[in-house]
Amino acid sequence: MKIVLIAILCLVVVGGVVYALTSTQSYETDGEGIVCTMDAKLCPDGSYVGRTGPDCQFAACPDGNATSTATSTGATTRAAGARQADAATIELAPASTVSLPTSASVAYTGLGFSPREAMVALGGKVTFTNKSSSNLWVASDPHPTHNGYPGFDQGRSVPPGGSWTFTFEREGSWTYHNHIISTHRGTVVAR
Repeated sequence: MKIVLIAILCLVVVGGVVYALTSTQSYETDGEGIVCTMDAKLCPDGSYVGRTGPDCQFAACPDGNATSTATSTGATTRAAGARQADAATIELAPASTVSLPTSASVAYTGLGFSPREAMVALGGKVTFTNKSSSNLWVASDPHPTHNGYPGFDQGRSVPPGGSWTFTFEREGSWTYHNHIISTHRGTVVAR
C-alpha cells in the first residue's frame, strides 16, 4: 500500500513539474515581442480603435480624425488638434456635435445585460428583451427600492422571449438591475 501511495505521489509531482515547464502565458504582440496595453480610443463615429504597431500607437479612426483617449489607468493622452497646457490638463479643439439615437435595444441573457451601457437622446426609448431561460424584471437602482429613477421599474417580470420598453424623459446616467438577479446590472445614459 505504501508503494502505491509513493508511486501516485511521484506521478503527481512529475506531472506538476511537466505542466509548469510546458505551460506558458501567451500575449498578443505586434510581431516584435512588444505587448501593447488594452486601452481604446473613441472615434468621432462612435467606434473604438486599439493600439497597434511597434510603437503601440492607436490605429486610425475610420474617418481619420483623432479624439481624446482614455487609458485603462484613467490617464488621458494627447489628441490631434489638442495642445498640452500642463501635465494634468489637456485642451481639446472644438468637437462636432454628435446626435444620440432615439432608441436602443438591450438583450438580457443568463450572463447579464448586453450591452452593459446604452445611450439614447433625451426622450429616447430603450427596449429590454429577455433572451435568457428565466424571468426578467428590469428596475432602477438601488435594489430593492428602485427609486433612483422613479418609474423606471418594470413592476413585474417577463418570461423568456418577452420584452419591456421604457422612455427616458430625464437626463442622466441611470443604473439598473434585474430585480430577480440583482447582481446583473447595466446603465442607460440619456442626454
